[in-house]
Amino acid sequence: MDPSARWKPRLKTLRARLATRETLLQVTRDANATTEATKVAEWLVRQANSWLPAPCWAVVARDNSDRLTVMADSGLTPSLGPSLWSAAELKLHSLARDIANASEHAGQETAILARAATASLV
Repeated sequence: MDPSARWKPRLKTLRARLATRETLLQVTRDANATTEATKVAEWLVRQANSWLPAPCWAVVARDNSDRLTVMADSGLTPSLGPSLWSAAELKLHSLARDIANASEHAGQETAILARAATASLV
């Protein structure tokens, strides 16, 4: 089944949950509980799965050698690897392009950062 078809009925409930002040405060506290990137990635995977349960969640980033690396995952299997790497490469390339163009579009920095923060959920 297409994930969007599964998630669509949950979106209204999810939006309502995420729109509360309490949720924002809790997410801010949890996300800032550590500055260790791996722990933040693990928290993000747990959070994403609690909001939108899926067979696989992963946080992918570039390492110091500019190679893609999985920082945290849930349900990632070797058979999903090629799809994960393709999707991550496309998304990170798109974000890099957006950030490069940000200086040309004043006022969009916040939108780009918000997209970057949610991009790991993809």
